[in-house]
Amino acid sequence: MELTWVPCTAKGTLYSYTIVPETKDTAGSSSFVLGLVELEEKVRLFARIEEIDSAEIVLGMKLRAKIIKGSQIFPCFVPC
Repeated sequence: MELTWVPCTAKGTLYSYTIVPETKDTAGSSSFVLGLVELEEKVRLFARIEEIDSAEIVLGMKLRAKIIKGSQIFPCFVPC
C-alpha cells in the first residue's frame, strides 16, 4: 500500500476529548485539552484544543486547524 499526501479543508468536529492535568513532570505548565478531531474528510487525529476554556468545550463543536509557533511549531484546533 502506498501512502500519499491529500489536501484537506483543515475543518472538523470534536469527536472526543480529555483534559490533561499538570503533573510533577510538567510543573510550571498548565493543564490542556487533548481532542480527537474528525476532519471533514472523515480522518480523525489527536491535537490540542486551544483558545477556549475547558468548561466551554462541547462534543460535536466545529473546529478549524491553526499552527502555533513558539519554541516549537505544532498544529492545534480552535473553535470556528
